[in-house]
Amino acid sequence: MGLQFSFKMNESASFQTVNLNPNVTDVSGTCGSGGKDSSLLLKSDEITVNFVFTNVSQKFHLHALTFSVNVGNGNVFNVSNNNLSLWEASVGSSYMCKKEQSYNITDKLTLNTFELRVQPFGVQNNKFNTAHECSMDDTSLLIPIIVGAALAGLIFIVVIAYVIGRRRTYVGYQTL
Repeated sequence: MGLQFSFKMNESASFQTVNLNPNVTDVSGTCGSGGKDSSLLLKSDEITVNFVFTNVSQKFHLHALTFSVNVGNGNVFNVSNNNLSLWEASVGSSYMCKKEQSYNITDKLTLNTFELRVQPFGVQNNKFNTAHECSMDDTSLLIPIIVGAALAGLIFIVVIAYVIGRRRTYVGYQTL
């Protein structure tokens, strides 16, 4: 996945954007078993981000995110949110979203994801299982809407044509 973070140091500051470079990022974490939380820790020279996934009723979701970035001159920006409910899917499957998504983690941190795919529970043979796709990727909802709109438009045209065809101007008596 691609990760981009936009943050602001204080209320009067403007947002700064940083990308997590996968080539210089160390990856570690814990796998949840027996209903325990799973975590994914990504750490580079400047950025540290920790994702915590939880399993509730055989569905997982991103529950918490902690973000830290060294902005230079001894300044470090830290923020966390322990009340998230993102990237939900059934345990034993993965969550996938090919499109760019933007999440407001706090009022000072926004997370942008690209080509996201996670599976914190039920991984077998180091491979992702069947993916639950995000609604932005799901075109199965779009097709019925388009077909329904086309049918409604066609019915409207037929009714208008019928009304116009039935309308006649009668002047005087009708001949037999």
